[in-house]
Amino acid sequence: MSDMQGLAVSYRECLSEVRFTLPE
Repeated sequence: MSDMQGLAVSYRECLSEVRFTLPE
């Protein structure tokens, strides 16, 4: 389950970065 949590965190961070980089 550790891998899943790490993946979720990475995915969330990636989404956050994309949202922050891309103009809304």
